[in-house]
Amino acid sequence: MRLDDSDSVIAVRGDADDLATLAPLLKRAVAELGDLLGLQAFRAFECTFGGRQLMHYRDTAHSTITLEAAPGANLEAVRSASKH
Repeated sequence: MRLDDSDSVIAVRGDADDLATLAPLLKRAVAELGDLLGLQAFRAFECTFGGRQLMHYRDTAHSTITLEAAPGANLEAVRSASKH
């Protein structure tokens, strides 16, 4: 799911109903965590919980992407693409 700066959904792939609620929350949490850690350029967050593997990252200056993958899925290609 891709969000713009105002948290509007601008692209969706697959079944992303859960992410519609979660993505804006992750976006704010990542920004706050970066601020607390003194890492204003903090761009990505990845976690696994409750059998879910989530990744959230800033894709461009004006959009973020939140995705869910199967537990244990290889996300190296996504990680590499998000480091531009």
